[in-house]
Amino acid sequence: MASTKRNLGQCDMCGFEYPYRDLRMNSFGLLVCAEDYDGKFDLKNHPQNRNIKLQDKETIKNPRPDEGDVYVPVTVTDWLPS
Repeated sequence: MASTKRNLGQCDMCGFEYPYRDLRMNSFGLLVCAEDYDGKFDLKNHPQNRNIKLQDKETIKNPRPDEGDVYVPVTVTDWLPS
């Protein structure tokens, strides 16, 4: 019977070898080391699914009215050399 005292396993994320007892199964079914282990996540309990409380200050100091595009008529002969 084999014992897991001295067995080595390979981390599925980084590829380094660790004692098999130190490797953990993540929520995606990969055997990973302690450095690559992110905890048990599922579709509901995942950091990307949390709302970040950011407040965007939409006020602008000293706003100016929008004048739109200013059209300046220029003829071609104004900028050509004589």
